[in-house]
Amino acid sequence: GNLFIADNGNQRVVKVAANGTLSTVGVGLQYPQGLAVDGAGNLFIADNNLNAVVEVPAGCTISSCQSTNSFGLSSQLGVAVDGAGDLFVSSFNGHEVLEIPAGCTSNACQTVVYSPGASSNPIGMATDATGNLFIADFGLQKVVEIPAGCTSSSCQITVGTGWSRPEAVAVDAAGNVFVADEAPKVVE
Repeated sequence: GNLFIADNGNQRVVKVAANGTLSTVGVGLQYPQGLAVDGAGNLFIADNNLNAVVEVPAGCTISSCQSTNSFGLSSQLGVAVDGAGDLFVSSFNGHEVLEIPAGCTSNACQTVVYSPGASSNPIGMATDATGNLFIADFGLQKVVEIPAGCTSSSCQITVGTGWSRPEAVAVDAAGNVFVADEAPKVVE
């Protein structure tokens, strides 16, 4: 029942508890953008200016209990976590999305799950209850679904049409997909 808000202008993440209480989460942030929470309540923050993902464990209120990892990427704008605890990180400038399995502590175990080329700029991501990954690709002007277990571009599915600058995506419990399109196309 908690709500997390990336307040990048104030270099912080705000937690709004179910009872309405506000608190700041994460220390040393510069430009928090993407947020994801796993089943254990751990918060993952994609910080574009740090070029890293900051993990804030549930209940952590000081810097010594949080961890930071760049995963060898630049401009991490999006994060998502599936039900198994696997972390997905999008790299706007790297034109790809990585999957980092739960418990992985080195870059050696990460896998590229989306890398359509230099025109791609993945930003926001979400997973559904069955482990499907949805990616808002700003550069290619599309939203892509990568079904659970999909290991090649041949099984990826384009969701909807007519996107201009899709930036964020969310999926509800019923499987409905919601897309924030930064600049809808103008029809002349």
